[in-house]
Amino acid sequence: MTRLSRERLDLASASVLALLVLAGASASSNEHLLRTAGSPARLLLLVVLGGLALVTALRFRSEWRLRPWVAAGAAAFCALAFVSTGWAVLPMSTLKRDLSLAAVLVVAVLVAGSTAHSPRTTRLLLDGILVAAAVFAAGGLVLWLFDASKAVQPATTEYAARFQGLGDNPDTAPLLFAIAMPIALQRALAPGARRARALALATLLGLAAAVTASGSRGGLLAGFLSLLVVVWLAPMTLRRRAAASAAVVAALALCAWVTTVPSALPQHGTAAPALAQPHGHRGIDAESVLPLEAEIGSPWWTHKAAGVHRSLFGASSRVRALQGAIHQALGRPLLGTGFGAELFVSRYYGFHSGNPEDGYVGLLMQVGAIGLALFVAFVAICMAPALRRRALASAAVGAVAAGLLLGLSQSFFHAAGDIVFVPFWLLLLLGSQPAEST
Repeated sequence: MTRLSRERLDLASASVLALLVLAGASASSNEHLLRTAGSPARLLLLVVLGGLALVTALRFRSEWRLRPWVAAGAAAFCALAFVSTGWAVLPMSTLKRDLSLAAVLVVAVLVAGSTAHSPRTTRLLLDGILVAAAVFAAGGLVLWLFDASKAVQPATTEYAARFQGLGDNPDTAPLLFAIAMPIALQRALAPGARRARALALATLLGLAAAVTASGSRGGLLAGFLSLLVVVWLAPMTLRRRAAASAAVVAALALCAWVTTVPSALPQHGTAAPALAQPHGHRGIDAESVLPLEAEIGSPWWTHKAAGVHRSLFGASSRVRALQGAIHQALGRPLLGTGFGAELFVSRYYGFHSGNPEDGYVGLLMQVGAIGLALFVAFVAICMAPALRRRALASAAVGAVAAGLLLGLSQSFFHAAGDIVFVPFWLLLLLGSQPAEST
């Protein structure tokens, strides 16, 4: 009876986690109905998941375990985030982000602690994340079949047409898909029923296709490189490992090439416009010709072609923005401007974002070098045991690796409303557990 009760609690937790991840994805959707339903639902589901995890921890407390260094690392990073409220430039905003981080970490600790002696629990939780990603991807496909205008971002002179599915933009859903790809691969490689392995492989191919169609370079790179982590942690011969790695690299090259096939719209005109005298007014409206948000790097200064063409390896506008963000962060290098207070001011031509699009630079701006060092140390503490012992850790570690790689192109480690905020922190804690259970 006790074992049956544990199995029911595990299944309930995995189901709620799947709904929680799906609600978080819906809150980042381009569909108004999904967005309005997802935002409140994810908070409620987080509370329910925490309640289930607490019941499991209390009922089976002899099986609950968390490495002391992992608990200390989580507490230290969370404590710094709260303390940063004292010097934050936006105290209330920082406090809200602090509470969100603390709530997710508490739930993640409770959930992860219950998996220490239960490989089945971990597999169910990982499957919950995978199912949520697959459902969200399938929803995007259905939307494309019935209303392609909503599922595809039209081509511009800068970008080719890009698939966004149910995501708010083409770069949104690939974050979740990239994290789910290594989980799908581990399921496809693991021993078990042939039908289940085939389904996992089909899911992996579908997620990879969705990321490729989106044209998300960060999602594509993170998703496929994380597959290499799974391959090298999975129990297989060196020859099979080398063959699987070669297949992953070949697939990455093929998908990267596919993203270059669609073309942006042709640019009309080659010279930047000159300042003009508005009719019936005296003076010059410089903002209409050289707006401040596109001042740095603007070709207006040289009167050359003003268009921006996005290519597979082109990142000049992003590099300019990162350089500017780092320069801004060095104004308060040790402690930053407060957790979540990413006071990035974009004045970079061709860069269309209100944040530096880099999670590590974002943390440097918010909690300084001390906070960034604590974050890196926490990740290392969580991942080191799994990397040493390998075994079944490949799914969780691969998913965390995808999240860390995504951090190079997206700023989400602190953003409670982001599509992968909850999955990333939960996976990080799951990966910290003994290798035999993750």
